[in-house]
Amino acid sequence: MSFDWKQTGYLWDIWMTPRMGEAAIAARGRQRLAELVRYARSRSPFYQGLYRELPGDCHDLPRLPPVNKRQLMAAFDDWVTDPKVRHGELKGFLADTGRIGHLYLDRYAVYTSSGTTGEPGVYLHDGGAQIVYEALLKVRF
Repeated sequence: MSFDWKQTGYLWDIWMTPRMGEAAIAARGRQRLAELVRYARSRSPFYQGLYRELPGDCHDLPRLPPVNKRQLMAAFDDWVTDPKVRHGELKGFLADTGRIGHLYLDRYAVYTSSGTTGEPGVYLHDGGAQIVYEALLKVRF
């Protein structure tokens, strides 16, 4: 793994937050959750509808309505936050073994689950997510 300067903020956050104590960890968790809810609301028709009754800065996990993989996969095109991502096209991408190791839409790493719960899942990770994963590995190991 090579160092990416975009990781600096993530590395600092991952390294310092636990050293600041339980209150800082809880506050950072609330902040991250509020950011995720805000992002989902602004980019996903599915989550706009699901979260319409929540306060604007919701950071209370038990208040979020639960969803499951079956619901999400059935409404794939409505819950993804990038309108360029379409389930039908993504299925074609996954079916093409020549595309293994390539990014979907030149942007997303795609992972699938085995479907042991009865519903296979498809998961997209952008470059920002990959940077966070690398930062976590660097700090933890």
